[in-house]
This record gives sequence, C-alpha cells and structure tokens, in this order.
Amino acid sequence: MIIYCRSKVAGRLQMHERILRNFVKQVLLSEEIVTVYRGKEAKLYDATFDKDGKLISAAPHVTSAADDELVSRIQFTTAVPPAAIYNLIASMGPLKNPQNPDGTGLQQVAYNPQNVVSTIESLTKANPEFEESLRWRPANEQGRGEATLKLAFKFSDAKEPDFVSADGEVRLSVKYFGDGTTSVRSGVGGGSIATFISEFGKILGIRNFGKTYSGADLRTDLNMISNPAQKLDIIKKCTSTLDKMKVDLAKAHGAQGIFGHDSSGIYYISPEDAPTKLSVKSIRESGSRVEFYGPHLPSHYTTMERVLEEAARVP
Repeated sequence: MIIYCRSKVAGRLQMHERILRNFVKQVLLSEEIVTVYRGKEAKLYDATFDKDGKLISAAPHVTSAADDELVSRIQFTTAVPPAAIYNLIASMGPLKNPQNPDGTGLQQVAYNPQNVVSTIESLTKANPEFEESLRWRPANEQGRGEATLKLAFKFSDAKEPDFVSADGEVRLSVKYFGDGTTSVRSGVGGGSIATFISEFGKILGIRNFGKTYSGADLRTDLNMISNPAQKLDIIKKCTSTLDKMKVDLAKAHGAQGIFGHDSSGIYYISPEDAPTKLSVKSIRESGSRVEFYGPHLPSHYTTMERVLEEAARVP
C-alpha cells in the first residue's frame, strides 16, 4: 500500500515522504527496546520489527541518567527484564513528566492512600502498557503491582511495607487477588498475627494447627460441639478474633491499609474496612501465617467467616 497526496505541481501525484514514514512506522513496523544478554551482562537496544515479528534493525539504546536510576530501583521489585521497564517509561510519552497538568505523570508525590488509587486508575486508563505492569511477575517476596506504584510515585527503599512514599507519609501493603479467587498470605511473624492465631486456637481448644487449618476443618470442629449455647459463644468469639486478625493484616509492618487489585479493578482496603473486605481461607504453617481472600470472592467459596455464619444459623 502506498500513500499519495496532491502536489502543488499541476496534475501530478507525488508521494508524501513524511506520511509514508509515519505509515511504515505505525502500521507496518513496530519499535521497542529489547534486552540482549551476553553471559550475565545485559545491554539495551532499540529494535525494529516487521509485522511478522522479524527483526529489521537494532541500535544501542541511549538512556537518561534519571531513567537509569529509576529502572535500577524498580528492578528489585519485578522479574521482568530491564527493557520492559524502559519500554513502559518510553510509552508514557507526555505522561512521563511528573508536572503533567492533569496530574497523571510518573514519579509523582503520594499524598494519601486514596490519592494513590485515583492516580493509578488515571494512569491505567491513559496507557494499557501501564495497566499491564500491575500483573508483572514480582521478584522474590514482592507483591504483584508493587512496581506499578513505584513507577507512579516517588518512593522510599524501605523493605516493609510494600510501598512507602519518599517522605514516609504513605505506607501500603500491595496485594493481587487475581480474578477474585486468588488468595494471598501474610508475612511470617508480621504484626500480631501469631497472637491472634493463638487466641483463635485457644477458643477452639487447638494447640497446634498443623500445616494447614482450613474452613472445612473449622466446620468439622464446630459440628463436634453438642451444646448449642456453648457453640454460639465459641462462634461469637471466633468471629471477633478473626475481625481483629484482619485489621492487623491491613496494618502489617506499619501499613495504613492495602492497595488491592484484581480483574475487576483497584481499590484501597483500610484497617477499618478489613473485617468486611477480607476473608480468611486458612491458617498455615503451624499457626505462623494466614491465607486470605480479597473483597470479590464468589459466594460458593469456603471461608472461615462463611463457616461461622452457617454454623450460627443451624440450631
């Protein structure tokens, strides 16, 4: 396909070189930054591919000192190669500037948890590649989505919680709940979780929860209680303890709450909302960790809260 435009030369059609170059670049060719590894050494290249994915050309990619510093810090949070991070930064175009008039630039100042959520929503709507970063594979114990927050906002290198703003005023755990059915685990020994798990065990007369204690196990233990009044008292105490446990999960490592995201969107879960937004799947590793779901879990999934509600309705 060739693009022509009318020339000032009477009666002649002349190919417009600028339009043709743009057409080839935007439709027939794609450009991206790629990482090439030689042993442990990684180098970046600007690569051009045709529509079938065949490499046409490549040249060393020239980076800025500011981008290099940001990428080196982001790399600790994600398993994607450096080129993916550089590509995302480049794809932001005018949104790369933190002083962007609409407030959707990279490396902004985080003011509060609600501001973090609204800014990430704006950025994901403005750029599909930025939205994809929420699902980048995390590195080590980092949360999926941690890199996204650290691209969007100036941040501290503090290890816990997952995101700490540069001034330390905003502190958030980052949790990814998949399609709503993905559970996540608390850190080992985080906050007062072990204390609440121990309290939960004492209510039920359990000294050791073993490798995994699930909602199904809780149902079995409740069904063994024959005295209705005693059973109702235990249900109330278990519910209260789970609520306190979930508040603690939202405040783990000094966090102000959870930046949560799943296939339905992103949201902030405050410690005050945690009892109704989170639900416990199981107690893990001999009572040292809790596995829990986010707010969009389908109704047919078993949780400890649902087992307790079911038991309370049974005479």
